[in-house]
Amino acid sequence: MNLRTIAVKNVKHHLRSYLAYFLSCTFTVWLFFQYLSLLLHPVFEEDMIPNEFEILLYLVQGMIVLFAFLFIGYSQSAFLRNRKKDIGLLQVLGMEVRQVTRLIFWENIFIGFGAILLGMLIGLISSKLFFLMVSRILGLTQLIPFHFSLSAVWITVVIFFLLFGGFSLWNRWMIKKVSIAELFRQSVQPKKAQSFSWGWVFLSVLSLAIAYYCMSTAKVTNLFQRMLIIFPCILLGTYLFFTQASVAFVRFVSKSKRLFYRGKNLFVLAQLRFRLKENARILFMVAILSSIVLTSVGVSFTYYFESERLAQEQHPYHMNLVGSPGGITPQKIRQSAKKHQVTIQQEMHLPFVRFEQNNIQGMSQIVHVLSVKDFNRIISDHPKLQSLSLAANEGMIVRSSGIWDGQMNSTSKELRLGNQSIQVKREYQGVVLNESMVSSNMLVVNDSMFQQIKKQFSDQQVTVHAYRFTDWKPSKPMLDDLTKQIEQNTKRKVYPYETLNGTVMTYQLLKDIFAPLMFVSLLIGVLFFLASGSILYFRIFTEQAYDRRQMNVLQKIGISKKDAVSVLTWQIALLFFAPFFVGWIHAAFAAKWLGFLFQSAVWTTFLWVSLGYLIIYGLYFLWTQNQYVGAVLKTSTE
Repeated sequence: MNLRTIAVKNVKHHLRSYLAYFLSCTFTVWLFFQYLSLLLHPVFEEDMIPNEFEILLYLVQGMIVLFAFLFIGYSQSAFLRNRKKDIGLLQVLGMEVRQVTRLIFWENIFIGFGAILLGMLIGLISSKLFFLMVSRILGLTQLIPFHFSLSAVWITVVIFFLLFGGFSLWNRWMIKKVSIAELFRQSVQPKKAQSFSWGWVFLSVLSLAIAYYCMSTAKVTNLFQRMLIIFPCILLGTYLFFTQASVAFVRFVSKSKRLFYRGKNLFVLAQLRFRLKENARILFMVAILSSIVLTSVGVSFTYYFESERLAQEQHPYHMNLVGSPGGITPQKIRQSAKKHQVTIQQEMHLPFVRFEQNNIQGMSQIVHVLSVKDFNRIISDHPKLQSLSLAANEGMIVRSSGIWDGQMNSTSKELRLGNQSIQVKREYQGVVLNESMVSSNMLVVNDSMFQQIKKQFSDQQVTVHAYRFTDWKPSKPMLDDLTKQIEQNTKRKVYPYETLNGTVMTYQLLKDIFAPLMFVSLLIGVLFFLASGSILYFRIFTEQAYDRRQMNVLQKIGISKKDAVSVLTWQIALLFFAPFFVGWIHAAFAAKWLGFLFQSAVWTTFLWVSLGYLIIYGLYFLWTQNQYVGAVLKTSTE
């Protein structure tokens, strides 16, 4: 018998502990190999796939490698802590440190080698389906064909072999630093009562309250400033919640004799007092991972599936054209609509007068003046605004953009346009017209005053042509054709914000952005959730020896096997689902914060995503519970 044979027997003996680690590593290898096979596919040389998606793939590969580094490093250190007694026993029996190190090395190599082979095998089998999914999501005209990349195989083997082997060698230093006596002492030392501070509890609640308030009230204009407050508060509040507030809550509940001595609560709460703070770092990490996953996947799915509604909310008119660039007149637009079989349901030609910053007093931005009569035509079917009436020298500022949430604010400004003085008392921020360089900052004035301004500044006039179709979805070829004509006639690129824009263009843009994000975040989300479950799985199994002794004592004083299973299940469930629901609350506030472009609630998609991940997480919990309870009760009854 040699060390390799002993290593194989050890892997079989500790199969319950190694199984979650092996499956998570296999999934990580599969994901890395799958994305790498796509990156090395010949289609990238043919410009079939957008460059933005290629950049996203490289970022994902970097995230997977970083994740694998952290996950494998943590997992191997967890196994080492869990087997301190075994390592000490081997040294007592005469095995040298270098031999123990080689034994652990061979165990990790066997697990890693199996994960690499199985992960790549699954990747080869699923490549065709993976490429088909990418083709459909990106809307490619041709499907990505199957391609076997030998380079992807070698790169995957080298990277993950270095990760598994490198951490296995690092274990030598961890083993050498700990004495045999300390190894045995750490495996049997009693747990100490956990303490907390009411000051830290208050700081935890305060930090989370500040973060939630900032996310609930954030607007696009202060989005990035709020990030500097939200992220530190979420991290600090979550960490203190598990290290301080949770311990305080259990201590508070335990003081209620009616609750504490009811049923199995005595055993469950007594254990939680020790385990919550002891596992605080793990629970904190799982909660943050859960919130990141739920937020990224929820927001990506929301924007993807709600892109049609969002495009219509942001563009109440299906096409708008600023001026007549490249000689594109309303008559040519009608001809193009007829050619592409698009039916025009409504058209408006809105005259504006443009004022630069130096031509208007009281404003530091470019302003486009519009008559109240034409403004009332624009908002004739607006859900929030009613017909507007203005006095002779009165005006209202309108900022039409999706970044605003549709609010009427009071203001007090005096503007001067030439020899005209205008009193501005109201300002509306919300979508009334397709966003463009004209609609982003409009000044609505009385009709008679507009005629005077129009006459005085006749050389600064610009007309916005707005159209509605019976069906806007088939209008993309028409808008593409008009864009091409404008670029050919003007000899420059057309930017939608300043020239031609439409609902279908925004819809397509959202699809192009969030389809790959949705696809990537979904797989990365599954990876993070498996990692979260695996981390908890490892942490729970480190308590196996302690729980075995506890169950032995409880069974001797008369507790039934059914009650023992119930106690263990409750302990595992609280450790599993407490960080998940904390992360879900974080993600719910973040979803509202990042869904600012929607005029209505975005909870439906987010709740479906949450339910899907809760089911995955719940299945992982049931598997962990079955494995752990079986291991503890089996050994406690032997």
